[in-house]
Amino acid sequence: MPHAGGDDPHNACADKFPPNRYPGKDVLIGGIRFDALQVGVRVLWEIKTDQFDTYSAFLQGRWSEIRWLNCLKSALSRQHADMASSSG
Repeated sequence: MPHAGGDDPHNACADKFPPNRYPGKDVLIGGIRFDALQVGVRVLWEIKTDQFDTYSAFLQGRWSEIRWLNCLKSALSRQHADMASSSG
């Protein structure tokens, strides 16, 4: 299925890092979309991109808090990956 969203830099990243087995497409497992299925191994990826230079000075000064929130999002993504892994 085509990449969701419409964020071209994010989609390009998802196609290249790791090499996506299906460039230009997301992978649907158990009703959840993943950004990539790695070539050569059965590993799903959920890519996170950022546009740090567009953040206000206030947010740039709070970067460690933002990184913590991104870690929390990554933990949720791992839960999705565990579910995908269990579905084979």
